[in-house]
Amino acid sequence: MEQLQHHHGDHHGDHQGDHHGDHQGDHQGDHQGDHHGDHQGDHHGDHQGDHQGDHHGDHQGDHHGDHQETIMETIRETIMETIRETIRETIMETLIGYQ
Repeated sequence: MEQLQHHHGDHHGDHQGDHHGDHQGDHQGDHQGDHHGDHQGDHHGDHQGDHQGDHHGDHQGDHHGDHQETIMETIRETIMETIRETIRETIMETLIGYQ
């Protein structure tokens, strides 16, 4: 009878050890999984932010450059037109003055 009880005690100890080991493994796995997930999320978020920033910068640069070029062309055309008209008027006045 004593031998049977002794055997039962060992069996219970083994069972507790196994159960405890499983529980620790699960807990550690969960914790690692969470930590890894957070880290990945942060890194991915930063990368996305950088990418968006770059893309926005590029887009703004292009758009701004185009817009500036259009303004320069408009100014150039306006100046040329003004010069042409001034020359035309000067020539006409000179010609009329000579007649």
